[in-house]
Amino acid sequence: MRSLSELTSLIKASAAPDEPPLRVPAGPAQQEHLEALRAGIQAESAGADITTWDKRPMLVVRVEVPSPDGQWRYGGSTSLRVGFTGDELQVSDGYHDKSAPLAGLPQLRRLVARVHERLLEYRRREQKRDKLRKLKERAIEGQIDALAARHGFTYALDPKATKVELVVRLDDQNGISIDIPHKRVQEVLADLPRLLDNLRALYHTGVRFKVVSTRYVRNFRDPRPA
Repeated sequence: MRSLSELTSLIKASAAPDEPPLRVPAGPAQQEHLEALRAGIQAESAGADITTWDKRPMLVVRVEVPSPDGQWRYGGSTSLRVGFTGDELQVSDGYHDKSAPLAGLPQLRRLVARVHERLLEYRRREQKRDKLRKLKERAIEGQIDALAARHGFTYALDPKATKVELVVRLDDQNGISIDIPHKRVQEVLADLPRLLDNLRALYHTGVRFKVVSTRYVRNFRDPRPA
């Protein structure tokens, strides 16, 4: 899940007032109960399996929302860890050690259903963002294509999550890479022809240049007063 507090709220929402936390005395009975939980949750999580975590048996229940294109997507799955602390059955996610009490299989099924619905919500938001991003990318591509036709440059585009990388060819071996942030498209495109004209003119005089990180440069000199 996105946060521990989010999982905690889903656990609370899946609990019924008349379901106290399940308690099983330490020993073989706890392992047997985890095996029963694994068998009981197979319909919701076919890959549920028992492993060892911090020297204790732990049932790992994986909740997934497959991507329509079959590709892995961040936020499309999460894992719940179910095990005993002392004699109390508890559940946590796969990224935090803090656990919450669990009443047993009925609550675990309700919890998996709620987590699955939350992942579906994430996926719907992701699909909406993807759709908007693709619309922006197509609009940017159309504007750059028109600029290329007017100003005579050959280019390639590499769409990113929040920007489009424009590479303008200078010759067969070299080019200029320019980032066009989605939030500053018009500002960048308005200055692009002038920028390219100046850089191409400078390049054809034999000057070579590149943009570098100055994070570790320590010998900069400030300009002297005129």
